[in-house]
Amino acid sequence: MVPTSDVDPLLIRPDDVDDDRWEGQVDDLAAEVTRWIGNDVRPLEFTVAELAHRGSDEPVLRDVLREGVTVAGARGWLAARLAGREDDKASNNTGAARLDHAPSPPPASLALITPRSARTSS
Repeated sequence: MVPTSDVDPLLIRPDDVDDDRWEGQVDDLAAEVTRWIGNDVRPLEFTVAELAHRGSDEPVLRDVLREGVTVAGARGWLAARLAGREDDKASNNTGAARLDHAPSPPPASLALITPRSARTSS
């Protein structure tokens, strides 16, 4: 990663979040991070359901676990889901950050910054 690299946050979205609200907050997050550090921000988003259905087939997610920097959430939660386990203690982590700030405990939102080398081309 070099100072001019883009920032690629992995955002795991709870399945019960309002789409418009989530999209607005992701857009705001990307704009704020770009303003803060000056680099382009390209969020990579998955829902909890997408992780359950195809997460283990996504090489970028394994790369994120290996090379990413955890910004919010429980890294073990993602590792457990990619390994096919949903009973991981991290899944009950109520301290995980959520972009939508809903009052109910999250299923475990997660934000990891991924190095450019770990991204798949869009």
